[in-house]
Amino acid sequence: MFIFIKTRIFISGFLFFLVFHLASNAQIAPHKYWVQFADKQHSNFSLDKPDEFLSLRAVERREIYNIAYDSLDLPVSQYYCNTIQQLGGEILLRSKWLNGVVVYTTDTTVLDTIRKLSFVKQLRHIRKKK
Repeated sequence: MFIFIKTRIFISGFLFFLVFHLASNAQIAPHKYWVQFADKQHSNFSLDKPDEFLSLRAVERREIYNIAYDSLDLPVSQYYCNTIQQLGGEILLRSKWLNGVVVYTTDTTVLDTIRKLSFVKQLRHIRKKK
């Protein structure tokens, strides 16, 4: 009976250690991240054809007020978005004016890889407001 209790205590302790160890070493990043791009290269669009990426109303308004088109008007690079998705990041939101995306991932190695991409200017954790 004494050996049974010692064995049971040993197995319980081992299982507790194993679960704690695995939980502490898990690579989990359960938050959203803002990825700021450095530029708008690799765009499928041209400033010479604004009607391909702007609404008709926006084009007309710019013509009326003589507002020039610039790179801020271009959409976020699809190439950059595809690269992030291929690495395992899920794109939740795109911002052409801020030139970036909101990414969700549960893997810190994906974040490290995204951070090292040549076209990524900044990667920041998005915190929930309380």
